[in-house]
Amino acid sequence: MGKSNLALILKTFTKMELKEFHDFVNSPFFNKNKKAVKLFNYLSKGQTDFEPLPETKKKLYRRIYGNKRYNDSTYRVLIYTLTSLAKEYITIKQFRGNKLLCNSELNAALYTRKIYNLLGKNLNYIMTELNSTYEKDDGYYFFLYNTLHLKNNLQYTNRYFKNANRPLDENSLSESMDALMQFFLVISLRYYRQLLFYKKGIKINLSYKFIEKVFGILKELNIAFPENLHYNLYLNEALLLSENRIENYNKIKEILFEDKYEIKRANKCDSVSILFSFIGSNIFNGNYSFYKDAQEIYLFALENNLLTRDEIDSNIEIFTYFFALRAAFYNKDFSYAEYIHKTTVNKLFPGYREFADKFVRSWIEFEKGNFSDAYKFLGKIKNPEHVHLKPYFRNHLLKCLFELGMYDAAAFRIDSYRHMLRKLRKYYSENSLIRHSNFLKCCSMLLKIIDRKKTTSLNELQYFLNAEMNIWDRPWLLEKAARLEEELNKKGAHK
Repeated sequence: MGKSNLALILKTFTKMELKEFHDFVNSPFFNKNKKAVKLFNYLSKGQTDFEPLPETKKKLYRRIYGNKRYNDSTYRVLIYTLTSLAKEYITIKQFRGNKLLCNSELNAALYTRKIYNLLGKNLNYIMTELNSTYEKDDGYYFFLYNTLHLKNNLQYTNRYFKNANRPLDENSLSESMDALMQFFLVISLRYYRQLLFYKKGIKINLSYKFIEKVFGILKELNIAFPENLHYNLYLNEALLLSENRIENYNKIKEILFEDKYEIKRANKCDSVSILFSFIGSNIFNGNYSFYKDAQEIYLFALENNLLTRDEIDSNIEIFTYFFALRAAFYNKDFSYAEYIHKTTVNKLFPGYREFADKFVRSWIEFEKGNFSDAYKFLGKIKNPEHVHLKPYFRNHLLKCLFELGMYDAAAFRIDSYRHMLRKLRKYYSENSLIRHSNFLKCCSMLLKIIDRKKTTSLNELQYFLNAEMNIWDRPWLLEKAARLEEELNKKGAHK
């Protein structure tokens, strides 16, 4: 049975927050239910999981309700009351943490209550705050519009009540509409580039028809707003994801690496992921020079804590981690691979750590040429449940079987792998399916060459490897084909 919502919320509280929440539930303004106070006092006393055991529920009920007979419905209502208070507390805490949002809501309240003098002062205060804000993201433009819109309403009110001949501030009117348009443009581009990024890795049928049309116009007219950093960042990211242009890649790198561009950490994390996506596309299309960039960007992201978007939940994306390792292995930099593994594996999502640790150890041994040790490590790993990790495991297993000469086992694994891809095809993007299917095709061709000792079959494989770039582990396949060619030439194999 899962934990209650109340326990899930309370477990996130720091010691200071537990003290604050104690004051919160004891405040008559927020809570008039004294029994909810008693319940919290009990749960917070020496508790770590805030979940009363089933056998202690009746004892807890007696402490709160005295000698009354236990009533499960009454108990559940009390739990619900305290849960609602906990939700209200974290809502208020979140709200207070955003100074602009607090003042924006205060302004709305002042306008509704017709406290115009104080409203005017507060609007000026917010404008000062906004003008000093370096982070001109979608939130900035939203608050700018909100503030200017209220300022315009206040002008109309003052003209109506005080001085009908007083001229309107035309700049304020135009600025408020500009702010609103920029808010929608920036936030639309942000979500659009996010959609494009998801489509790179997973099969997804969502589309944003309106923003796609707007994006087409922006691209066609080459519209730029140099002063709007986030617009330029998101536009370059969307163009990079949709058209794979190197100039967009270089611009994003410039924004990410140079200190003069001040953007939020979350946006930098997104940029890192998008750059890796572009690098991955180029590598899978045979442009292996990008492995150097992959190493450089991963180290930069690791040192600047940009491998996870959420500062609280600091779990690093496992596929970014694997990609960085692939770059290290391509460059034969095993010390760098060991460093990545040591510094990253315990920062992965807990459910992946055991798999990743054994899998990467196997991978390192394989790249060093210790194929037996690599295979032994794989024997300690359960087939991963995550559909996007399954190909990593199976591809690596096939490579081990080939290097150890276990060809019958390899033939069986190829068939089961094909069946798995057919069964789970809805979870993979078209590019991913082609990449893994091409790898299996090459493995089948390798088996045919090894079995029949024919150079014609080898020529077919080499032609395919040179013509098709979207193949998983293409460098290994090229190396394997070259070794087989050498062996067949030595043995004088028949055509």
